[in-house]
Amino acid sequence: MLGNRAFVAFALAMVGMFTLENQLYLLLPDGAREATGWDGAAGIVFLVGTVANLALQLRITKRLKSRGNRARWIAVGLAVMGFAFLPPAFAAGVVPVLVSALLLYLGIMIASPFVMELIPRFGRPGLTGTYFGIFYVVSGVAAALGNTAVGWAMDTGESGGHTWLPWVCCALFGLASAGGVGWLYRRGALPVHTDPVRERSSA
Repeated sequence: MLGNRAFVAFALAMVGMFTLENQLYLLLPDGAREATGWDGAAGIVFLVGTVANLALQLRITKRLKSRGNRARWIAVGLAVMGFAFLPPAFAAGVVPVLVSALLLYLGIMIASPFVMELIPRFGRPGLTGTYFGIFYVVSGVAAALGNTAVGWAMDTGESGGHTWLPWVCCALFGLASAGGVGWLYRRGALPVHTDPVRERSSA
């Protein structure tokens, strides 16, 4: 599996998704607390995500499945996750932070189901669990490095008065990952075509 270069490249391209998801527990709660001066404001971030997931996840996935290929929606979702971090970079207050949280959850809802669907297609069905395991190991290590970069940007931005720095850093992670997935798709490296046999057997 580690010799499957397309699979490893895809796992590395997903560093933005895992790095930005982790900001639900780091940058966004910190931004909500800073904007309100209230420690409990972090809970509003999770409330926004819970309501959004309950209201939109199934509808979004069902709608997108019939429109375009999986790689396209993964790239779109990653781009939305990246753009989600721009409102707090240019506007102060709790509202931009909550808009950021909503857009981040929206991007996750767009991309995540198709990522989970795509992973098993890189190898034979008997190795599905192993492919998922390797995917999370590779992406997890990459995301840990990404979180280190975000943490550095938070500290540097605070000490230098550049509060926009960590938000822009996260935006770049998302857009870079979206570009990486798009590049892999254009090179024909992603198994995005439907397998008719598998589709019939699962029907």
